[in-house]
Amino acid sequence: MSKERTSIFGRFLRPKPAEQPDPSQPAPAGVPRTAPTTAASGLDCSLLDAEVDDNWTACIDFGTAFSKIVMVRQHETGATTTEHVRPLQIGPAAMAGFSPLMCPSALYVLQERIHFGERAYIVHANHGANTRQRFESPKHYISALNQQLLETPASDAEDPTQRFTRAQLLLLLLGFIIFRFDRALRAEKFPKDRLPRLRIARPAWKREFERDGEILLLDLLARAMILAREIGERYDTSDGLPVDLALSALKAVGKIGEPAANLQAKLIRAATPNDCIERGFVPEATAVAAAAIRPEQNKQRVFVIADIGAGTSDFGAFIAVPGRDRKGRIGEYSKARRIEERAGNFLDSQVVSYLIKKNGLNAGLPSDVGTIAALKREARRYKEELFRDQELDGPLRGELRELLAEPEMAAFVNALRGKFGETLQVACTEAAGLQQRPPVRILLTGGGAELPFVRGLAAPPEQVRVPVIEENPTPPWVAGTNWNVAFRQLAVAVGGAMPSLPEQK
Repeated sequence: MSKERTSIFGRFLRPKPAEQPDPSQPAPAGVPRTAPTTAASGLDCSLLDAEVDDNWTACIDFGTAFSKIVMVRQHETGATTTEHVRPLQIGPAAMAGFSPLMCPSALYVLQERIHFGERAYIVHANHGANTRQRFESPKHYISALNQQLLETPASDAEDPTQRFTRAQLLLLLLGFIIFRFDRALRAEKFPKDRLPRLRIARPAWKREFERDGEILLLDLLARAMILAREIGERYDTSDGLPVDLALSALKAVGKIGEPAANLQAKLIRAATPNDCIERGFVPEATAVAAAAIRPEQNKQRVFVIADIGAGTSDFGAFIAVPGRDRKGRIGEYSKARRIEERAGNFLDSQVVSYLIKKNGLNAGLPSDVGTIAALKREARRYKEELFRDQELDGPLRGELRELLAEPEMAAFVNALRGKFGETLQVACTEAAGLQQRPPVRILLTGGGAELPFVRGLAAPPEQVRVPVIEENPTPPWVAGTNWNVAFRQLAVAVGGAMPSLPEQK
């Protein structure tokens, strides 16, 4: 491990490096499966100490823009129905512009108060300060594994109090998402002292960084589970969480030495896990494959997954092998796994920059300050209109062809196509070597799946020797649900909670 990563985990997060016992095996008589943390800390650690209900598995997808959590009942592979799958309502119950199944991954600091989730968006919009911004995108900080980024104070724009490091704001934000998870479980009649078995969706880190990233994520989540009940309903008040209370809770939870052991026992199923899935962590494209691919059909099939989110674009290649009684298998070609650490949020920023330049707006002119602030708040809406209609013909004008010709935008599209092309090449080579020579099927998911240049990824490269076709990733059993239109965004959390996940090849 590098000196930088030693510093992160040794000084700030203090992980527990030792292997943990197999939680699937019964503990010796008189010995608790995990050591309670409550008595030593004086904090409410009851969620972290909760017993596991193995009848259910929940996958937590900490999205860049929206986090999603789906719970799946144990069932036979290939026999999934709507009775088995429950997306949890961690978003606002009824609020225009937000889904009850998606928790906005953001907080906003204003006048010694911190507002979370949809309140962060509303308070930020009403504040109207062009120099301020939300603290958001937890996946970005989790993916970076960057000591300086985590340990230095947040920017003035994110934290005008200058009393928090980015790591502290990230921990508060994760605690809020876990609080919403906890509340949703109670709505599902889960006892307060029980949790479903957990899996965590994570970026497709390079192999040499996987363990470091998982240690970081485990420690953050264990502390977040304590904050979720320690702060509780105060996370969700219209007045916001007082800064002093947040700092006090962070100080207290920071004194707990090694809380990750109890959480790790809720994740892993094997005493000596060989890969990340056995350790309870699921790469995002792998999770999508488990949600969208049905292996029970009577032929081999090869797939490429492109999950285009707000913060990252994840790619993977898979093979579905038929089996008896709907018990086929899905294998992942691990050598095809790729990640582009830019996606929807980067695209939003490019739309804003383009429209500012195109319309001659100047942040230094008082007459333009309000327009620029409104443009930044509504960046996603402008992006969707521009890509849908090819041009904007209102107060702000713009043309899609001009945006795509911008140097940074063109570089992003080329990088996306390059990473996807590498994954597709592996899939095509593997498909060509199979006796049936099946076509390669492209499944596009994530919030950016409908963008035109993403849809264009399904076009086969010239050297391809097998057909390449795009398929709808939504499985038939989802069609009758009231959340079927959101499947592309929920696919990671749905698949990550499935009883059977793709095998590594």
